[in-house]
Amino acid sequence: MIVREEWATSRINLMHRFLSDAHGRRDDIQLFKRGKFTIKTVYDPPVACNAHGVPIMSQGRVGTWRVDGDSYCLEGYGEDRMTRITKLGDGFITEEENYPNSNKFQHDRMGGLTLKQLA
Repeated sequence: MIVREEWATSRINLMHRFLSDAHGRRDDIQLFKRGKFTIKTVYDPPVACNAHGVPIMSQGRVGTWRVDGDSYCLEGYGEDRMTRITKLGDGFITEEENYPNSNKFQHDRMGGLTLKQLA
């Protein structure tokens, strides 16, 4: 099972890669064959992620993706959250649906990112 997961997210199966580098964070979004995706977010400087002031330096997310019209829809990375990647001019932009409004610490919000496509 571990080997299958490693293979699913190997460079050979990479279909699309997007990068955002703004507002003290870097997001690397990779879409793989068979509908798997990974997101790695690095915060520089680290940001508080809870009421105790614990700083977070990076985080990763995995889930599934699909094409919906002219967008890529990323799902399965947190309750019923969904991020849509849509072409905008020479780049792409993200919109997020169902982000929990009760979340005081919004470092993990995926909406409003401007992306460059690398692959």
